[in-house]
Amino acid sequence: MFHVKTKGIISEKEFKKLVKTHLDITLSLRSQKKFMLYLNELRSWNRRINLISRKKDKPGDIYCHFVDSLLALKAFQIPEFSRILDLGSGSGFPAIPLKIIRGDLDITMIESIRKKVLFLKKMIELLKFEGMAIYQKRLEELQHLSEFNGRFDFVTAKAFGKLKETIYISLPFLKNNGILIAYKGISFKSEIIELLQEKEKMNLQIKDIKFFEIAEAGLKRFLVLIQKTS
Repeated sequence: MFHVKTKGIISEKEFKKLVKTHLDITLSLRSQKKFMLYLNELRSWNRRINLISRKKDKPGDIYCHFVDSLLALKAFQIPEFSRILDLGSGSGFPAIPLKIIRGDLDITMIESIRKKVLFLKKMIELLKFEGMAIYQKRLEELQHLSEFNGRFDFVTAKAFGKLKETIYISLPFLKNNGILIAYKGISFKSEIIELLQEKEKMNLQIKDIKFFEIAEAGLKRFLVLIQKTS
């Protein structure tokens, strides 16, 4: 997991400045309103159900999650209308921030916990998203279904598990040459060593490893890009 300082250090204004400075993203007024609606709903629901740690649901902390989620857009130039599968979507990171910025993306979220699925359905409704869906399923149930098998240009996985297991789960969903974008913390190096020892068996290529450090947000993050090969 990335490190977030304990005090809420990012305001709405600072969030807008951070994504412009570090990610070259200019937030429209429409996007700002959607992020604010998402933040408020997340905090409201979190008082009743456990979406994120209640110690980490201050606006400053949530804005850090927004910045973190959007790193995928800096790590790789995602083509228009790409199909993305988000594994273990939880409270909607990174899928919802990505959709707010890139409304063209077709994003499918997978989450097995019913209360989180209800929250995600509500967010799709409130944010008036088209081309976004949520399924309450276990990933093992979906791997061999024709509408999921080999259909996605990208798979995103944030706080999902060890890299090797994430890859094994992701590969059936990806098209040939599709890319897994795995969000990893600063202690993942042993996972890379394990992967390098086995990658020849797995029909994949390590396309890139991007490191981001945004001091203002207390954020240190690796994004590992794994390409499926035929």
